[in-house]
Amino acid sequence: LQHEAAELMRKLRRNDVSPQEYYAEASRVVRVKAALARNADPNTIDAETAADTFGLNGDSRERLKRLFEQSDELQYSGAHNGSERISAENRRDVLELIEDLRV
Repeated sequence: LQHEAAELMRKLRRNDVSPQEYYAEASRVVRVKAALARNADPNTIDAETAADTFGLNGDSRERLKRLFEQSDELQYSGAHNGSERISAENRRDVLELIEDLRV
């Protein structure tokens, strides 16, 4: 899981991924990091469990919840909904949130 988390973080720093792929990978890396902290299966981790694992406060908890919602929305609605690019600001915000996740 450590290797998967590192590989996903590398992918998140690329600029050539679709929003659908980006948010799916971002939510997956959160699941993997929480699973490592809890010694659990990443597929059992949801936004609430991840937020509890990392002891997130109101603002960070809300940002994490929005990340999972964005990932789900793009996954279930298809890649053609929304813009084809993620703004640099949104990308930076997601990376900052994920990099700050510590137990």
